[in-house]
Amino acid sequence: MNQHISIPGKTERVLIETDEFIFPIRIEQVLYAKIDRKKIVRFYEPESHYELTDKKNSIISLLIQAGFIRIQNGLYINPKQVSEFKIKDQLVELSSGQSIPIQSRFRKTLITYFIQHNLFSD
Repeated sequence: MNQHISIPGKTERVLIETDEFIFPIRIEQVLYAKIDRKKIVRFYEPESHYELTDKKNSIISLLIQAGFIRIQNGLYINPKQVSEFKIKDQLVELSSGQSIPIQSRFRKTLITYFIQHNLFSD
């Protein structure tokens, strides 16, 4: 599995390599990824989704390397696609308008991300 991150202003891409194919993913377009117990991962974009089958640990490693943050068991969001983080309601609203609940135990990781990137407003 390879990760390619280009210089600023260019498209970030991640290559998923399986036994059957190599699949490039444009990270900035993915809203979130959902991992099924059956080793299936579904990548959701604003107007489409696609699924891949691979080892669960490989997929999780790929998502973490690409900057995704876990907010539920088996659900990782692209924080660059978060338009609003409602801490009190434990929800994130994505740029597509979709709201996704955050499990309490994963809230701290998301808060830390926004603090580190100075994305909290006063």
